[in-house]
Amino acid sequence: GVRGRAWSFESNLAEINLQTKWYPFNKTYFYERATTTYISPFVSGGLGVTFAVKRNLDASTSSRFLRISFPEPEDERVYLVFPLTLGFDISPPDFPTITISSGARYVYSDYIDRVSLNANPGNNDWYFLSTIAVKFLLYNEK
Repeated sequence: GVRGRAWSFESNLAEINLQTKWYPFNKTYFYERATTTYISPFVSGGLGVTFAVKRNLDASTSSRFLRISFPEPEDERVYLVFPLTLGFDISPPDFPTITISSGARYVYSDYIDRVSLNANPGNNDWYFLSTIAVKFLLYNEK
C-alpha cells in the first residue's frame, strides 16, 4: 500500500440485509413470557446490500501519492456485504425483548472509502457496527 498519505474519509451507510440467527443454547424466549429474565446469546450471518449515502474523501494533503486521479473509474455506491454478528437477547418478564449485538461486515468491494487503485486494490473493505434493539409482539395467539 501507499504509506504516509494522511488521507481521511467519512461514509454514511444504509444497509439492508437478511440474516439467520442461531442460538447455541437452543433458547429463545421472545414468544414465551415467564417470571424470570432470560439471556440468550446468538450468532447470526447472512447476505446484504449497503448503500453509500454520503461519502467524503480528503486526499488533498498528499496528492503526490495518487496513482490515478479521483474519482477512481470503478468507484461504486452500492455494495454486496456478508454480515456476521454476535449478540444476545435479554427477555425480562412483562417487558419487550432487548437485543444487544456487534458485528462485522465484509464488503465485496474496495470502494467504501472511495480508494482502491490508489491504495490496496487487492484488499476489500470491512466495516463494524454495534446495535441495541427493542422487540415486542403486536399479537400472540397464546
